[in-house]
Amino acid sequence: SLLCHIQNIILFIIFPYLIIKFDVEYVVLLFLALIGFTIVIKNAPVATKKQPIPKRLIRRKKILSIILYSFILAVSLLTTEPINKLILFGEIIESVTLLSIFSPKEDL
Repeated sequence: SLLCHIQNIILFIIFPYLIIKFDVEYVVLLFLALIGFTIVIKNAPVATKKQPIPKRLIRRKKILSIILYSFILAVSLLTTEPINKLILFGEIIESVTLLSIFSPKEDL
């Protein structure tokens, strides 16, 4: 659990600070967020052993995931720096967690 706390500190405190401090270009983050959008289209929603998704809800949740990701992406286009960069960083983290490498074998 200590590793989890360290990971959270890195992801949610240090990385956002570095994005602002080193002035990562918005276009770079937007490109990564668009790659994340393809991940969401391909992989969302992800079921786990503890939270299975009923077959009847999978299509609805997939469509909702795509719509919400698109909406948040559009919001990032309308906001000012550094808020827009942090929004895109959140989108990138969200999409990366959908990858199968983050799902333990027993959860599948």
